Amino acid sequence: MSMKECAPAKKRKQRENDHATHGTEAHKDNEAVHDTSSSTRPAACTDRRVRLNVGGELITTLASTLCSEPSRLSEWVANDFLGLPRDAAGNPFIDRDPESFRRIIGYMRGYGLPHATEKIALMAEDALYFRLEKLRALIDPPAEWRFVSGPGISPDCRTFSTKNILCTCGNEPLSTAESSICIFRVDKCELISIGLVGTETPVRNETLEQQVNAIAYRNTGELVCSFNALQTFVQGSGYRAQDIVTVLVTFAAGPIAKVTFSCNDTLVHESEWPAPVPSLRFAVSLHGTSSVFLEKCATLGLAGSA
Repeated sequence: MSMKECAPAKKRKQRENDHATHGTEAHKDNEAVHDTSSSTRPAACTDRRVRLNVGGELITTLASTLCSEPSRLSEWVANDFLGLPRDAAGNPFIDRDPESFRRIIGYMRGYGLPHATEKIALMAEDALYFRLEKLRALIDPPAEWRFVSGPGISPDCRTFSTKNILCTCGNEPLSTAESSICIFRVDKCELISIGLVGTETPVRNETLEQQVNAIAYRNTGELVCSFNALQTFVQGSGYRAQDIVTVLVTFAAGPIAKVTFSCNDTLVHESEWPAPVPSLRFAVSLHGTSSVFLEKCATLGLAGSA
């Protein structure tokens, strides 16, 4: 074969090589564009290695580990550690204890907390620094302790105070088929309210007259009737230490509840609880150093027979 015949074949082969090279470079360019777009996605915490200089020690982990929960670490990964100083090798530098940071990484990998208290204390400081709110809650959970509901306990069961305490006599409401009597002996008297409460959930750190449904005979002599939003006051004689206070409840047609208050066997107040009458219980509220004795709490047979 002559040299002239070989020339066209060489030119065709060169053109084919050039076309193949151009195709390969175009494919690489497309891959580069694809990589760039994936690296700028909001979920930039893909599994790529991240090397950090923490307190002078190099620690390598995955971006997805640092992004396992929202924190300052996930923000740094998203902005490529913008604003952090870098060491001579270009690694982001974090001025924290490397051993404690390794425990942070262990937690973010799902290994939980160490047993040693001092290690957990250091982790708590780092959790605050790195804004790891879930870790902070795990180390120092919000207080869930509550007082058991009772006299002097606030409705949210978080506060116990003797400023005002209210107690009911018995757990069961008064029977509407019988008359009921409750007798108290006053021991120490600062501020006392004796009477009836008409709610199953009284506020036990407030006085009796402050309840939604109540009749209260105060040691200062007033009879305070609180029926829903309506409150009335009737003045009378009061009581003091060593006095005997008697509350008598009789149910009548309507139905209504007739209530009488006596001090040392002398009638002081008469009142009616209008229909519809809720479930009633005897109750007393104390303020300051007040105290009373419960002398008697009983039923007297059929209503109206007493």
